[in-house]
Amino acid sequence: LAQAVAVLQLPLSAAMEVLTLQLGAFANHVGAHFWNFEDELAACETSVSAPSCSRDSNTANASAGVGLDFARLHCEVEHGGTVTWRPRLVLVDKRGALGGVRLANSSLPEPEPELMLANAWDYGTVTHCAERVPQHHFVEDLDREEFGDANEMAIEESGTGKATQTVGGFKTSVDYNFRETVRSWADYLKIPLQEANVHELHSCREGVDPFASFFDGRLLRGTGDEEAVLDLVRKQFETCDQLDAVHTVADMHDGFGGFADVVLRWVCEEQPKCGRPVFHVRPP
Repeated sequence: LAQAVAVLQLPLSAAMEVLTLQLGAFANHVGAHFWNFEDELAACETSVSAPSCSRDSNTANASAGVGLDFARLHCEVEHGGTVTWRPRLVLVDKRGALGGVRLANSSLPEPEPELMLANAWDYGTVTHCAERVPQHHFVEDLDREEFGDANEMAIEESGTGKATQTVGGFKTSVDYNFRETVRSWADYLKIPLQEANVHELHSCREGVDPFASFFDGRLLRGTGDEEAVLDLVRKQFETCDQLDAVHTVADMHDGFGGFADVVLRWVCEEQPKCGRPVFHVRPP
């Protein structure tokens, strides 16, 4: 009881961190809504504090008095004199599930097929490049808003080629028609994704490989996919001063349930004292 009281009395600056793992398409669907709510709460916190305040939990909480501590679920990153908040998150999905989303710091060039096959083929290669998946209009407008192009957000090209402006200059869910236009959870995720947050399974491609059973996920043990995911989780651990818990949301109806078992066994060995609540989800 004394230890519990001591934890409750920790100052905000000494908050214990929480890492979130999302494994599978439906788990990422649930997580996308969660992080969108987090983004809205951060905006509300900032609006009641000084205009110059960012998503600094200490400043925002002092003004709002609601006790929301974003430092538990987010880490503060400074780059080029600008301070940003990034979610403590590692998400995993099939290759191609991100659709048109561009990772915020994707700076490494993709390997050239000619170089990869140079030592295995003596008859030359021909590269066929598929068109990039276009971004959803919602994601495009988020990018325009981030870079201050508010006027462009209000302009929409209709099927007749004429520019139309929405009422009040802001689009609604009706304008985006999410029910008909959303291809995956990445089409309505508001937070920018980083390379340190995402891994797409190299052995499973969206819409091609079934990855249907628990044991399909268990077969990823000892592969490059397991090594890559554990490396991302390990790097997230290194950003935490005092890890409190690892929250896991995983699909229970496909191979991601088995892969979650592989990852969580490693987490249990690496962080035996932290909490490990697991939420298994599936489509209705």
